Amino acid sequence: MIGKKMKEIIENSEYGQSEIAGLLKISVPTLRRIYSRESVDLDILLRFCTIFELKPSYFNEALEGVEVSNYKEEKEIKEETNWKEKYFESQKEVSSLRYELKEVRARLDKITDALTEKFLGLELGKHKASSKTATLPKNEKLNLFSLNF
Repeated sequence: MIGKKMKEIIENSEYGQSEIAGLLKISVPTLRRIYSRESVDLDILLRFCTIFELKPSYFNEALEGVEVSNYKEEKEIKEETNWKEKYFESQKEVSSLRYELKEVRARLDKITDALTEKFLGLELGKHKASSKTATLPKNEKLNLFSLNF
């Protein structure tokens, strides 16, 4: 029985039923129903074989009389099941972007501080004759986008 073989393979693997069901694009209850079946959809069987690196001939008795042309393209199935690699690659990318963002924020803070000092120096020079002075409240930075140059 094909479902029984699939169940044994899953139980002896590092994957849980929910992970396998997700990769097969079916629900966990559907996966459990497959365990008691004598046959399974070809797309599901091919995805299963790709996940566990099996040849479809492993399930020979269920494949007798089936034409190979009914299978989805193997490349397409592999792309769908390479989720782990894609996930870890995207996490590396996110970490790299977070680091770059921190660096950009630090540089922007330095530029803002320098411009704030320069702006306050110019404002002080304009108003030396009067008693008014240009100051910003403590810990407040100059908003670069509000300046008219």
